Amino acid sequence: MPSIHNTLNLGLIGCGLFAEYHLRAFKHLPQVKVHAVFDIDHERARKLAQIHHIEHVCNSLEELCQLEDLDAIDVLTPEHAHREPVIHALQAGKHVFVEKPMASNYEDC
Repeated sequence: MPSIHNTLNLGLIGCGLFAEYHLRAFKHLPQVKVHAVFDIDHERARKLAQIHHIEHVCNSLEELCQLEDLDAIDVLTPEHAHREPVIHALQAGKHVFVEKPMASNYEDC
């Protein structure tokens, strides 16, 4: 559910090429605000946030998932690295969008 302000506050995990594609699409959705980003390469996350005017650059996956004002998390890591961020986001009570394929093997699904 979007926040009480009718805006979906979104966090991005993974700030590579797919993040750029998603951010371009989100610019056409006025009800979506990308509020925070995290990447294991902190400098890449910082640059992406600066270019796209994103408020929070998180220092860890856990920090991003625990932001209370996030409604959902967009997981844009490589497929072999989907499991951990998806589990953290779900355990934090967030809605999750995960890039395809969902995982590399049945166990991770």
